[in-house]
Amino acid sequence: MTGNSVLVVDDNDSGRYLKVRALRSAAFDVYEAATAQAALNYLEKNAFQVIIIDVKLPDMHGFELCRMIKNRYPTVSILQTSATFTSAEDRIAGLDFGADAYLVEPMEEPELIAIVRALLRVRQAEAARRSSEMLFAQFAQASPDLMWIYAIDEGRFEYISPSVMEFLGHVPEDVMRDPNLWLSKVRDADRPAVMEMITNTRGLDKPPLSIASFVTAMRSGSETNPSCCPATPLTGSA
Repeated sequence: MTGNSVLVVDDNDSGRYLKVRALRSAAFDVYEAATAQAALNYLEKNAFQVIIIDVKLPDMHGFELCRMIKNRYPTVSILQTSATFTSAEDRIAGLDFGADAYLVEPMEEPELIAIVRALLRVRQAEAARRSSEMLFAQFAQASPDLMWIYAIDEGRFEYISPSVMEFLGHVPEDVMRDPNLWLSKVRDADRPAVMEMITNTRGLDKPPLSIASFVTAMRSGSETNPSCCPATPLTGSA
């Protein structure tokens, strides 16, 4: 399997052929199935990035197949298609069952290709974010330094490393519930500067995050005097 593998699920031979041909012409690695069960069998042994599901299948409603796949493989992207269920209510239902996009047939081949490419971009961005978050968590858990991510606009901590117990005398969960536990440890002389920095940063647009965050590290040998410094946080959105 490649990083652009697509499974087309459609019992209509001509409809399935047109989708497969269009996607292969765009250099996608395409597989096909005529029934829901055949699609599920494929998924037990293969990892697909995008699955295209026709709503009207002989052995299971396409919406139900979509829901089942999303429950088992939540990171896969699903495009629901139909030439029968074409109303706004049908499209809304498909999205509510877990589809990432809905396309009414007959469709233009360039539109199909563009939607699959867009779904792949979203999936790749999400995978990169998860990888970055995992690397940060592994580093923070093992580091003797105190590290945290603070959501400025929401006034809360998103993450605090276990080392907070050594520095502040509280477990991470306590400080996340009550950020004032952290602020109370800042020296009186430094507190106005820290609060001014937080106030001035609130509301700033700092891509790729939708909110500004602080990642703060304290060397294990220093005194208990947290000092903040703006840094580029993990790629992702709170």
